[in-house]
Amino acid sequence: MGFVVELDDEFGFECGGIAEDEVDGFAVDFVLVGLPLGDAGSGIDEFAVVDLGEIGSNAHRMKIILSRKGFDSGYGGVPSPIFPNGRMVSLPIPDELGTKTYRDIGRGGFGLPNSSIGEVVEALTEGEVSADAVAHVDPDLDETSMTRLPGWRPAFGQAQAAQGHLDNQGVGVGDLFLFYGWFKRVRPSGDGWTFEDGAPDLHVVFGWLCVGERIEVRPGSEPSALRSRAWLRDHPHMHVPPSMLRGRNVVFTASDELVLPSFRVRGAGIFPKLRSELVLTHPMGGERSIWRVPRCFAESDDYPALTYHAKPGRWAFEGEHARLRAVYRGQEFVLDCEQRPEAVGWVSRLFSQTAASDSV
Repeated sequence: MGFVVELDDEFGFECGGIAEDEVDGFAVDFVLVGLPLGDAGSGIDEFAVVDLGEIGSNAHRMKIILSRKGFDSGYGGVPSPIFPNGRMVSLPIPDELGTKTYRDIGRGGFGLPNSSIGEVVEALTEGEVSADAVAHVDPDLDETSMTRLPGWRPAFGQAQAAQGHLDNQGVGVGDLFLFYGWFKRVRPSGDGWTFEDGAPDLHVVFGWLCVGERIEVRPGSEPSALRSRAWLRDHPHMHVPPSMLRGRNVVFTASDELVLPSFRVRGAGIFPKLRSELVLTHPMGGERSIWRVPRCFAESDDYPALTYHAKPGRWAFEGEHARLRAVYRGQEFVLDCEQRPEAVGWVSRLFSQTAASDSV
């Protein structure tokens, strides 16, 4: 049975370490799990102690979805920022059908206590995208980023062909979205921000969502969907006109937790600071779409490759890793972990040293 204890520095354990000791007089074999509740560097101050027999089995059956989100060359036109302290903020794309402007987002959240995303967007786009433009806040992962309705929880919406691909791959409850986007370091400039000269363009994983519920939003079904989920009223996928939909419109909401073989984390959240483990771009790639990923992402005799990446010419192997030329188009790339324990280990490393935001 899992339970929570608070440990101080004298124990000297590391997150994810396996140990045998006494807790309240009982000898136990346990896994120390959990992440700091505050920002990176604030120290680990809460652990869940979990029976090794209870966790991890579902992780090896889940699907991982690498989901491209945020500003890109077509929407927004510039990278999302990596601030001097390493904090990342994924900029949602402009969308006239959204419910929030950039000026509404970020004050008090994303580590921007004295400014909104609107001011950052205006500066980095040199006024091409106004602070008063409407934003497509999706995925919506940070509770502190704007005013919330009671009961809010993280959510992500997808529609049309991209949702069709997720359906074809059987993506549903228990599967894990890893959201990535285009990022670049910025520096202060006058009263705002500008991109660092010579800084690399990177694809970086910035957030996650483990699916707790799949809600199909059909024309006319919105009142029913909102009856027990009034907090979804602000989500942009609740406001898509039927005339714009040529297929399904689905909202995925977060589970309470994501259970991995060595520890549990919240079901959704953001990775607030850049770490090498979160970077998809190959350190020697030269282009942001040249990735370094585990070798098991490629096709083998036993399982297919990461979806949309079946062509052998996209892959070059480097020991336990692979150099992948990622496709330019497409939003959702799916990997089935059923025969890939290495993929679950890779996911675990994304969380092992990261202070995730309190998002659920």
